[in-house]
Amino acid sequence: MKVRRLLTLIILLPVFLAGNAAAVTLNASEVSTSSVTLSWTEHDGSGFDKYEVYVNDGLGWTLDRTIWDSFITEHEVTGLESSETYSFKVTTVVYNSTSIAYEPEDSNIVTVTLEGIETSFLLMTLLFVVIIVIVLLTTTSMKKAAARMEQEKTEEAEVEEESEAP
Repeated sequence: MKVRRLLTLIILLPVFLAGNAAAVTLNASEVSTSSVTLSWTEHDGSGFDKYEVYVNDGLGWTLDRTIWDSFITEHEVTGLESSETYSFKVTTVVYNSTSIAYEPEDSNIVTVTLEGIETSFLLMTLLFVVIIVIVLLTTTSMKKAAARMEQEKTEEAEVEEESEAP
């Protein structure tokens, strides 16, 4: 019985030594209409295996990226929908006798609502496009009118020349 306890202690010792040192503190910054930059504290325990960055769009957690370098503590999540709310978490996987994933505390899960495209920006862009179209149409009409006037002058000159000829 004592041997079994000792063996269990030896097997689980790396887990106890790593403790929650594998947990990271997560922050979100540079929130745009389609992306979020995540950064977190570096893993300070031993036996680091990898970081796993997860995204939750309300339908459940999906793995966005696996990072194998403990010194990389930033990741940009792209391809997100504007004005939507997303949650993010970084799980640290520590290699001991078996790989153990340290799930973040709830306080280390970041929820962000992406920026929406501003209506005023869309209206200004639409107005600019309309003005460009009007200018192009007006220029084309003026060129056609000038060409018609030139053709009429040429025809009048030809008629005059024919009438002056004996």
